[in-house]
Amino acid sequence: MYAMGVLGLICLVETLLLWRVARSLGSLERFEDRLAQFGGALTLLTETTESGFRSLAIELARTGKPGLAGSRGVTRRVVRAARQGRSPLEIAAREELAESDVRLRLHLGETEASYGASSWLAKEA
Repeated sequence: MYAMGVLGLICLVETLLLWRVARSLGSLERFEDRLAQFGGALTLLTETTESGFRSLAIELARTGKPGLAGSRGVTRRVVRAARQGRSPLEIAAREELAESDVRLRLHLGETEASYGASSWLAKEA
């Protein structure tokens, strides 16, 4: 009789353990699904970024414009044109820049002049 009780208890404990393992495997499957979804999202993000950089490199190669080389010269011309009364739109068209880039260069020129970093604005005035 005691043997039957002990065997019943062991069977109950094993059933509980199997139930817990099954629940753990279920949560593991959900984790794997989420991990696969994040992996897919990361792949999409990587491909999009690579495509954007590739397009940027092709466009830079096509236009042949230097990156930051001569940047101070462009900023000087933008500030000089603004002092002569030209609008940012006119300056942008003449320098082949975006209007926002012209406004940024005007701001940079004002900032550099106020700090006196390399007072090229004062020399030109």
